[in-house]
Amino acid sequence: MDYSKRKLRAVPKVKRNKKVSRKSAVHMADVAFSAYIRTRDPVCVVCGTLEHGTCGHIFSRVHYSTRWDEDNAFRQCSGCNLRHEHDPWPFYKEAELRGVDLSTLHAKWSKSYKVSTSAILEIARYYQVKKERLDEHSGTV
Repeated sequence: MDYSKRKLRAVPKVKRNKKVSRKSAVHMADVAFSAYIRTRDPVCVVCGTLEHGTCGHIFSRVHYSTRWDEDNAFRQCSGCNLRHEHDPWPFYKEAELRGVDLSTLHAKWSKSYKVSTSAILEIARYYQVKKERLDEHSGTV
């Protein structure tokens, strides 16, 4: 099954009086960001396969400071994403080839800060629009 062809749920418009839970906002931002990364990188950056595309993070998604940082994420197949947990070297090497400064990214990751729910919803909308623009540019819509 080619996961890149899946129909993703759109980030819903939020009514002014309707409050979205933080958990839902984070999920919407994660879905939009992952879809964008999988569109930006058409193949697994480690092995080159098109199958089972996931959004792999160099540094864990635990901290919001780098959770939705484009330098911290690349498309990986599910197998390489699992192997990345035990041997991150190929992923670090790819990041360096793309010009990512790992020491700066790590310093950013190690600083945690709070992000408001409304800011997380804006992140979700931002990456949804960014993915749509990539789709339009590549003609995959």
